[in-house]
Amino acid sequence: MKNLLVLAGILSLAVIAGCQSAAPIAISKSNDNSSTQTIAVRTPTPDPHEEAMAKAPRISLEDAKKAFDAKDAVFIDSRSQSAYEMEHITTAINIPFGSPEAAFSKIPKGKKIIVYCS
Repeated sequence: MKNLLVLAGILSLAVIAGCQSAAPIAISKSNDNSSTQTIAVRTPTPDPHEEAMAKAPRISLEDAKKAFDAKDAVFIDSRSQSAYEMEHITTAINIPFGSPEAAFSKIPKGKKIIVYCS
């Protein structure tokens, strides 16, 4: 169980680091007239979902483990049903990403909600 939580924390950090956007790139191109033409390449407009993910509060693995042990939190596994069936945190509730809002009625009231996806 502890290894699963450590792995989940490490994978979360890797996903966050991999989602960082690159700076704009300038490309210089020389044509037959020996003049240089510069073309500016813009980075794509940020996805509002990515911006929301970047602003979402994070919890340390240590704090998540404390909440788990104290039964102060409910863990939501947002992976697919098949991934959940293969392996999940004990007592976690499976609500795959994109589930209808009715699925959220499974979440008990009055507890900290910790969502994981890896």
